[in-house]
Order: sequence, then structure tokens, then C-alpha cells
Amino acid sequence: MSIDLKRAEEDFSRVRRRAWFRDALAKLAHRPNQLLSYQQVKDTLRLGGPIYRGVKQVPIAQIVGSVDRYRDFDEVFLPAHDRTADRWKSIARAYYQDIDLPPIRLYKVGEAYFVLDGHHRVSVAREQGVEFIDAEVQEVVSRVPVTADIKSEDLKVLHEYRRFLERTHLDEVRPDQRIRFTVAGGYDQLIEHIAMHRYYMQVDQQHEVSEAEAVRDWYDTVYYPIVEVIRQNGILADFPHRTEADLYLWIVEHLYYLRESEQDVSIEAAAEDYADQFSERPIKKIMRGVMSVLGETHPPELTPEQIKAQHDRQRFLDRTHLDDVRPGHGLHCMIDGGYDRLIEHIDRHRYFMGLDLKRDVSETEAIGHWYDEVYLPIVNAIREHNLLANFTGLTETDLYLSIIDYLDQLRREDGSITIDEAAVNYAEQFKQHPIKKILQGLQQIFTAVGQTPEVSETSEV
Repeated sequence: MSIDLKRAEEDFSRVRRRAWFRDALAKLAHRPNQLLSYQQVKDTLRLGGPIYRGVKQVPIAQIVGSVDRYRDFDEVFLPAHDRTADRWKSIARAYYQDIDLPPIRLYKVGEAYFVLDGHHRVSVAREQGVEFIDAEVQEVVSRVPVTADIKSEDLKVLHEYRRFLERTHLDEVRPDQRIRFTVAGGYDQLIEHIAMHRYYMQVDQQHEVSEAEAVRDWYDTVYYPIVEVIRQNGILADFPHRTEADLYLWIVEHLYYLRESEQDVSIEAAAEDYADQFSERPIKKIMRGVMSVLGETHPPELTPEQIKAQHDRQRFLDRTHLDDVRPGHGLHCMIDGGYDRLIEHIDRHRYFMGLDLKRDVSETEAIGHWYDEVYLPIVNAIREHNLLANFTGLTETDLYLSIIDYLDQLRREDGSITIDEAAVNYAEQFKQHPIKKILQGLQQIFTAVGQTPEVSETSEV
């Protein structure tokens, strides 16, 4: 056996061990571990046709997905199957023999690249520490910015961003805007802010205001001034991994809260107070703890996510009046975007009620019927089988959302399955593993002191 072949076989054995270990960790954490699908990105962002850009040197770190082989490699281009062994090893041998290979072919979307041809060459190059690779590039223009660190979980937010721009045309009236959220649901709230701003503009000016005019004025007089305060006071440093748009929403909510008791609170004061109370920097967390020990007690702190959840719940209740329709309903949702999904369920239920009854159904009637005939039976199954014990940190409403999707999937395969059977089956399939709970506990402990443990890609079981 030649030296080059032996080295190639050793390399493939090593990358397959790493791929297996990474896949095991991903399954334990219930997170995806495959390349991004170009088709999924194309459908989500409504991309058009590609434009040929010629042969270029492309940073390998920015190659994040595949056109048609995203299941054959994991998210860092490690081979996911042994069936790719021969091709992978032949490319590795060519590398050791210093043989020039033809350029790979890529689609470019924003700063991210997707492989059309040359997956094994990318995989071997990454393993060898190569930073750039020759590629024929075809660029596809996206209306929303796509960064090189895009993940599959980012697509929902980008989808909402695209819809927001299509609705408001903000990227046309204010080309320099960069409104990015880290979680879904933010853009829908901005639509509400703009609608409310337009209403008050019309009241103030005593004439009809176009949506385009309202969008411009909202951005110039509401959104951007708050962003300027965030920048001038360095508030983003208190919230790592968040964006100016995230903080805009939280500070606006905090400003309204403060103005309920103090009429003259400025945006600057509200922003600084929010940072003081909810900063995620370890030193500020420690100082708040010290002040609490010294006797300066305060009500329990709410995280930004909890504040958003409270706001979303209030919007849901204001829209549905569920407190009046079904007092004592106990509906609480912790997962992001959950209340919007409940609204969709109610709207769909109302539509099908109308078809079934052959008449218009009022929203109040639909809400009561949905709660009694759809929501409550699933919640009763959750309670009867004590399923919540299998899902730390979730609520009955969170589980309802997951189980009803699972029930729909099962009924497409077997229309006779009951709610109880689907609920129990879901818990058996997706209940949190004890090891995962331990890892989550450790994660919380390390997060509290500002450290996050990392697992080396080269670690072996």
C-alpha cells in the first residue's frame, strides 16, 4: 500500500469518527447536523435565477450548504456515510500527490455559498486546513442579507424579514436600514408599531397618511432615534448575541412600563434603566446579586425572553378575549412565536367551522369551540399521562403545539389514531433524555458565571 493511500485511509477513518461523535451530540441535543439545503433557502427567501460571476478564490469557511447532497455531509462537511469513502480517499490522495483539481461549482447567496459540484473536494480541503478554494461562482441575489454563519434555524427569521420588506418596502425608502432579529416574531411587532404610528399621524395631521409615508416617519422618528441611543450608550455590549432590533423592542416596552408611573421618562433614561436591570454581562449580574444580599431587594428579575413572552401573551389575550370566553383557561406559552401559532389555529378552526355549519362563525364562537374541542382535549391527555414531567421548562401549551402537529402527521398515515395515543407516542419519541437534562443543568451553571463549556470536535467517546 502506498504511503499516500495509507494516509488517505487514516484521514477518512478519523473524519468518520469525528462525524459519528458530532452526530451523537446533535441527536442528544435535538438539533440539526446537516448542511443547509439550497432549495430550502431558495424557497424561504424566494430567490431568483443565478448570475455567472466566473472563477474565484472562495473562503472555505463561507461554504455552508449544498444544492442536492446536503444529507451526505454534516454541517462542517464531514462525510455522513461510509459509502462516500472511495471518492473521499481519492481526493485526499490527489491532495497528498499535489495534483491540481478542477474548480468546484458554487451558488452564492449573500456571503454564503452552496455546493453544486465538488462536495468531496470541500470536505478534504477543510480537513487539511485549506482556507481558500478555486470555484466557479453563480450568484443569486437575495432581498434580505445572508451572512456566512447562517443556520437552518435562522431561516424562519429571514423568512419573516423578507415578508416585512415586501410589505413595508423599507429597504427601498431607507436603503441603509439593517433591522435584524435573533428570534422570530419581531417583524410582526414592527408591523403593529408602524400601523399604530400611522394612526396617530393621521389623527395629528387630520388627513390620510400613506403606508409608505408612515414607514419612513416611523423609521426616522421612532426606530432610528432609539437605535442611536443604544449605540451612543454602548448598551449592546450588555446583551451579547443580541441585535439593535431586539433591544429596540425591549426598550420600547420598558419605556411604556416606566411612563405608566413617571410621565417624563426619556428614551435615554429608559434605555439605561433597562440595561442596568437586565444586563447579561457577568459583572452586572454579580453586582445585582450583591445588592440583593445587602438587603436592597427587588421583585424577581425577568429575562428579556420572559418580558417578550409576557407581551406576546397579552397581545394574544387582547386579540382573543380568552379570559372572558373561558375564564381560568391557564394558557401559557414559553416557546417563541407560540402565541402567533395559536392565533393561526383559531383562524383555521373558524374557517372550517364556517364550512361545516354553512354560515359565518363569529371569532368569539370559534375561540370557545377551539378551546373546548381542540385545545382542552390535548391538554387533558397531557395531564392524565403526566407528560409534562418529560419536558423540563415547557408548559402544557408548548406541548399542545408540538402534539397537535404530531397528531396531524400521524393522522395522515393512520386516520384512526386518538389524541391520547398521539400524546403518549409523542412523549415516548421526543421526551428529554436524562443525560440531556444534566447537560442543560451544567449549561445553566456555566452560563450564570459567564462561561460556556465547549466540546472539542476531536474528542472521542
